[in-house]
Amino acid sequence: EFGFEEGRFITPWITLWEYDRARMLTYLEFVFVYSGDSIKEIRHYTDYKEGQVPDHRNFDHLFITYSWEEYGEVDVELGLIALLLGGFALMVAMAVYIIIDLQLKAILADNESTSESSPSLSLGAFDFPTLGV
Repeated sequence: EFGFEEGRFITPWITLWEYDRARMLTYLEFVFVYSGDSIKEIRHYTDYKEGQVPDHRNFDHLFITYSWEEYGEVDVELGLIALLLGGFALMVAMAVYIIIDLQLKAILADNESTSESSPSLSLGAFDFPTLGV
């Protein structure tokens, strides 16, 4: 049993040596999950050597390692995806607006050049009579 942070985090009992099952602990890893200055969780992983196990006086090596893992409450990947999709949607909306604006300006410019010769305003298939201006 291992305890960390003055007993706040205690691991269950970890078997080092089982003579009847012929297995011996060879690797123990602790993963400390932290956020800011405090530890949020501690996980551990073990690896056992199976087969012929020496007696407790000739115990083989035990490797104990640890690593740190940051706990992020903000999902950076989801935020980045939302930002990119929002930018893409804004780009498409601006492209549609520019295309419609250019087409309307072209239609109005064409109508201004033809309005000098005829008394009606034409927007595509619709003709609007002018008021004798």
